[in-house]
Amino acid sequence: MTALAFQLACSVLPLIAGTVLPLFSTGLLLQPINLIWGFVFGLGWYVAGFVANLSSPWVVLWGALVWPVLVCAFLFVFSGKLYRHEWSFGRRLVLSTLFVSLIIVVPQSLTAGPAFRNIPVYPNIFAAVY
Repeated sequence: MTALAFQLACSVLPLIAGTVLPLFSTGLLLQPINLIWGFVFGLGWYVAGFVANLSSPWVVLWGALVWPVLVCAFLFVFSGKLYRHEWSFGRRLVLSTLFVSLIIVVPQSLTAGPAFRNIPVYPNIFAAVY
């Protein structure tokens, strides 16, 4: 695997899992939400909502575009440093953690319940704005 492919996989897969995944319903998982990456990508929108109204154009721009690009850029740079690192155990550990974080998925109806109600996941905030 080349460095660019590794970096793209480590930055684009979390983006898809955190923002686009709820658009696809499969069998038991109606509108699946990845809790970890949904939280990471929803956190920017959640914090920006304290600065101005949640439906303000600047908050929407920050939460829907700028924050996800910043998170992906950070993951891209971090994964590039990890790829060039000689310590293969650390690389395997991070990849295992990334894989586990990508499969922690729950239905959207569960995130509306009392256990997950206060977690600012990206799809729920996106649904509240639009």
